[in-house]
Amino acid sequence: MLSEFLSAILPSARNDEKEEEPPKGEQADAPAEEEEAPEPEDVHPVVRQECQESAECSKVAHHYQHCQDKVNAGEGAKGENCIEELFQYVTFSSELVSTCSNRSGTSA
Repeated sequence: MLSEFLSAILPSARNDEKEEEPPKGEQADAPAEEEEAPEPEDVHPVVRQECQESAECSKVAHHYQHCQDKVNAGEGAKGENCIEELFQYVTFSSELVSTCSNRSGTSA
């Protein structure tokens, strides 16, 4: 009784049709092997390293590292997490990636 009630209000899916088989001699559409283009090299880690060594970025990187060291040592303010410093560092290094890739003729 309950099953009749549920089947009346709930939709059901059925697979009554038989699957058509391709005619003999013809192969089913096999997925074509696609040649994948090589992925472009990620220059961000290289530029990030160059950033830490450059005069322009070293101040931002040093400020972020100082904040991290202070927080990890327990000397930071309660709830301090260096998000602002990380944002400045990532933004600055991303701008360098963009500048670097524009010079080389590729896009980031």
